[in-house]
Amino acid sequence: MAPHKAEKGIRPLCIGEPIYKACSTHLNATNRQPIANALLPINYGCCVTSGLDFASTSISAMLTEPVHRYGGMKDDVKNAFNEMDRRIILRRLYDEESLSSMWRLADWSYNEPSPVYVMDRNGTILDVIMCSQGVKQGCPLALNLFCIGLNPTIKEAVQELPGVIPIGIADDVTFSGPPQAVLQASVKFGELLPTIGLSSRADKKKFIWLHDADLPEDVASSLTEMNINTTTEGTIFAGIPIAATNDAIQTLLAPTLDSVGEFLKILQHPAMPKLEAYQFLQQSANARCINIARCLRPDFCAQFARVFDQMILDTFEDLTSLHLSEIQSAQVRLPFSKSGFGLRPLESISPCAYIGAAAAITPLWKPALGESWQTDYPLYTQTVFDTIDIVRDMIDRKDGNDLLPDDPTEFWNFHTDGKGRDLDRVQGWLTASSEGALFDAWKGSLSPGDRARVTSASQKFASMWQLSTASDTRIENNLFVKAVLLRLGSPGQSCSDPAAALSDKRTATKLKDLRHKFLTESIAKWAERAGAERAETEPKNVWTVDNLRPDIDLILGGERFLVDVAVVHPTSTSYVIEARNALGGAADMVYLKEQKYAEMALALDAKVVPAIMETYGAISDPLLKLFRDIANYSSTNPYALWSRHEIYNGLCLDNSLVLQKWNANILLHSERAGRW
Repeated sequence: MAPHKAEKGIRPLCIGEPIYKACSTHLNATNRQPIANALLPINYGCCVTSGLDFASTSISAMLTEPVHRYGGMKDDVKNAFNEMDRRIILRRLYDEESLSSMWRLADWSYNEPSPVYVMDRNGTILDVIMCSQGVKQGCPLALNLFCIGLNPTIKEAVQELPGVIPIGIADDVTFSGPPQAVLQASVKFGELLPTIGLSSRADKKKFIWLHDADLPEDVASSLTEMNINTTTEGTIFAGIPIAATNDAIQTLLAPTLDSVGEFLKILQHPAMPKLEAYQFLQQSANARCINIARCLRPDFCAQFARVFDQMILDTFEDLTSLHLSEIQSAQVRLPFSKSGFGLRPLESISPCAYIGAAAAITPLWKPALGESWQTDYPLYTQTVFDTIDIVRDMIDRKDGNDLLPDDPTEFWNFHTDGKGRDLDRVQGWLTASSEGALFDAWKGSLSPGDRARVTSASQKFASMWQLSTASDTRIENNLFVKAVLLRLGSPGQSCSDPAAALSDKRTATKLKDLRHKFLTESIAKWAERAGAERAETEPKNVWTVDNLRPDIDLILGGERFLVDVAVVHPTSTSYVIEARNALGGAADMVYLKEQKYAEMALALDAKVVPAIMETYGAISDPLLKLFRDIANYSSTNPYALWSRHEIYNGLCLDNSLVLQKWNANILLHSERAGRW
């Protein structure tokens, strides 16, 4: 298809046929390392782990290092993806023996012209254009083929200029090195582009000079004659600001903050369901800026991160109509596993992100910048050493030796040959350790009741309700806000336990009965989907000795389970002491249920399953084991329409949603009744 561009012209897009997309995606995956080997150390745009991190970090290191006074030329190739000669692309692909498994499919897809349909908004075909040049945007092979086609041209441009280092992300190419040599490389690159069907745009080229000293006169004169703009403040490379001063960095980042602000405004639209708005906030906001934290030195990132973090927190308050206290703000910024809402503050994770990126790009420095790169770029290496000291103070002391070397100068050896060689996971490890240390200190400042609440809300699957995406299970706006308040520990302020209505037997008894009913039905529903021979709720005539009966009589193959559902409130006076420990509130109820049905289970050759949940979302071990048994049983049923993973995830998610929806209903009812 060829939709119209926002400015002018059309943008051909390839809507791939599913089998072709599956095959080409498979080829990309199986050839990831050979493709990277073919492109390095020039283009980092595809198949190179942490390629974007290295490209922006290395360019910044070269252009801001005062020892060398390097300049940079940021080249712009006109309409590169659509105009590169396909014959050149295929010929250069065929030159790579290691990529021979890609040859046939690439030839079949690109050896002959293909039709592009120009359509209006109603899907009516207005015209047909035969596409015979460039790669098909939307084709899974496109980026790899383009980079393979462009790479030899970049290499040839610097072949006789050993001091110039080209770094590319697809068609975004920057030459760095001595100013005069960089200018020569750019000119040569422009001369070579027509041989592959491309052309350079001089009006969009930019020479980068970030040093206090003036640009050499001969270079400045040549740039003026060639009508090439020169910047002394900085530039953006692949979304990452490159500049020598903090003020210049903040100026370059201002449009990013404006873009984030526009995104956050959309989330606050009245038509946007609050749960979905929160999910976009949690999953997308930080993702827009995490690469900045990975590539930008923490002291330059700090000011931007503070503003960004406050924007996120303000949006969360607007969504929930809350004015968060300092303790609540800290909880909101914690990960789900620490009772939080996953709105991790960029300012606090940026040092860990920076060191994580520094570890991940370690293998890429030597091939690109030579054996002595550490001594050649002391400003960057010293920044890494300083950040290591910052991170060491942030993380849990017991993790220090496993995550960071004792001697910062051994950092790169440590992350290639030592304990830290699992490079891709360094950031995650460091962040988890620092968050764990912060959480322990924060939790220690809480009251016993708040510690019980936080302990329960930190358990596995307690936050599942926050991740629901299906429209039929979405929590309504007013219930979402009340569930947020419950997790934060502030649904009311008139008693020692602000959520006392959840344990008060006099309050909302019918709603509590409904909560119990829907939890029971949810378990039975998923058991039936797994193929259970029996999943009867409120079974009759199971036990004739007295009126005792479980909530579910469940049979999975040769095993029978007597399931009895209950919800306990860990911050009630009955449980608050025990609830200081994980699932302490549920433990007593588990024991009571086991004793209650012991005689029945023995007589029926069944197992008792105390299906206990805590109001803050924690699921007892016996109930989780039942979920696993139900999910595993589905894999033995050849007629099951649901996979094991879907069954297990559905049990955890649905029960989490039902629990929090009806908790919120109970609290709203109690609020209207004036109980607290």
